Order: sequence, then C-alpha cells, then structure tokens
Amino acid sequence: MGKSILKGILNKRGCRIRFLLFFLLLYAVFLLVWIWIKDYYGLVITYIASHLVSYVKDVHISWIHMEESIIRVGFIPERYSLERILIEITVRNYSYTFNVPLTLAIMFAFYPLLKRRLVYIWIVLILALLQTSFLIDLNERKTSNSKNWFSPPPLTITWML
Repeated sequence: MGKSILKGILNKRGCRIRFLLFFLLLYAVFLLVWIWIKDYYGLVITYIASHLVSYVKDVHISWIHMEESIIRVGFIPERYSLERILIEITVRNYSYTFNVPLTLAIMFAFYPLLKRRLVYIWIVLILALLQTSFLIDLNERKTSNSKNWFSPPPLTITWML
C-alpha cells in the first residue's frame, strides 16, 4: 500500500516539484544545524569508540582533545603505563559524518508517506552504529600499526553495504 501512495504522489508533476523543494528546504535546515553540532556529535562518537577500543586492545586513553573539526586521541599500551609510549590518533569529523544531514533530510521528506514511525528510530540508530564501528575500526587499526608497540593481529570489521 505504501508504494502505491508514493507512486500516486510522485507521479503528478506539481507534487514532484513540491516534494523536491520540501527535501531541499529540509536539507538546508539540517545542514545549517549540523554545522553547529557536528563537532560535539563527533566528539561523543569518538569518545564512545575510543573507550570500546581501549577494552579490546588493552590500552588506556591518555587524553581526548578537539580542535575545530579534528579530534585527537592519545592511547597508552597497558604494559607501558609509565607513559613511555604514546599512540596518537587523529580523527577528522567530516570523514564519517558528512552524510548525516542528507540522511535526515531524506528521512523527514518521506515522513508524511510512511505509516511506521519506528523506522526513523532504527535508521538513526543504524547510522550512529555504523559511524561508531567505523571509528572503532580506525582506532583499532592505528593502535595495531604503531611501530613502537607489538600487538596481536588487528580486529577487523568487515563493511557489508
């Protein structure tokens, strides 16, 4: 039933133009809001991913700093707790968060057409989970490839999209 409603609405020329304008307006609004909050979102996601990596790789988080759109995380291997070896990882927010305003605009443009509103919660959760797993994989790979620290083979996350 949902497909027939969508076809009926988008088949009319005027409706397609209104739908496109509505989507573009939503995208502009989400983009403006995203410019303000993306660094804080990136910091939260990096914080969560770094703490998960610290459990998996037996490292301590020495510090997490944010400078504009760049977040730096310092890891110290557990066996070197005297801070003789420091692994610094740089994470650029735009490398994994650029798609959030577009995803939200698409979701809200189709909002009037979907009957199951729970879908939106699942989409946001899947988006946050994918971005967190990207950062876990990035942090884990960089801590494993450090030349000063021997570690077991890296944990790999296979991306199946």
